[in-house]
Amino acid sequence: MENTKQEEFTQRIGKASKTEMIVIVYDIALQYAEDAQNAYDKGDMTAYGENLTKARKCVDNLIEALNFDIDISNQLFALYNFVKKNLLNARITRTDKGLKDAVKVLKDMREIFVELAKLDTSGVMMDSTQHVVTGMTYGRGVLNESVVNADKSTTFSV
Repeated sequence: MENTKQEEFTQRIGKASKTEMIVIVYDIALQYAEDAQNAYDKGDMTAYGENLTKARKCVDNLIEALNFDIDISNQLFALYNFVKKNLLNARITRTDKGLKDAVKVLKDMREIFVELAKLDTSGVMMDSTQHVVTGMTYGRGVLNESVVNADKSTTFSV
């Protein structure tokens, strides 16, 4: 994953509600899946396998976030296991069929959580994050970022 994507995810995480955080994990998993597909298309099986493993770890995070006191969690658990199985199968067989099947499910599930995030009124999960202001200042075509209230203890890495 490119550094710019990592920075984008980090900024989104700092402003996310609980449900938006789930959407971000889906986005990260889909980014790793896209990176895996690109590696597969180039014939780079090492990068392919590494990105599939990273996507599976994201699905593990989604499983860990499940609350089994809610009935739908059992269905989500089954879907997540289906995705993990397909990602593992893609790695073992060194084909992209399992990857494509996993991506389809992840995209469909992501869209559901995007709609749920619109209804989430719980507020931001991380109160002590940095606020980054981006804008055009001091030069034509130059994009500058400023960090407001920088606190070294609030760093987060994707």
